[in-house]
Amino acid sequence: MIACAECEEWASALILLSGLQRSGASLDKVSFAAALGVCGRGSMWQLAVFLLDSMIRRKLTPDGVHVGDAVSCVREARGEKEALDYLLPGSL
Repeated sequence: MIACAECEEWASALILLSGLQRSGASLDKVSFAAALGVCGRGSMWQLAVFLLDSMIRRKLTPDGVHVGDAVSCVREARGEKEALDYLLPGSL
């Protein structure tokens, strides 16, 4: 999946993530980091927020890279204030 992210084939990377999830494979932080990285390239901020939430529901603690990618994705699409509103409720 990282190769898909690096060559900006974001749709392929997200399809691969979905397929892994359906097959019952264990998704880890690296899988989510790759998927979040491609969300920014595809301007898919809603999916970035969903993936971050999915990590938390799976008891995977997002690190600075995960949160930073999601914040960047939302900020690029919706602006700074909305990025903080979506990802850091009550921060302002």
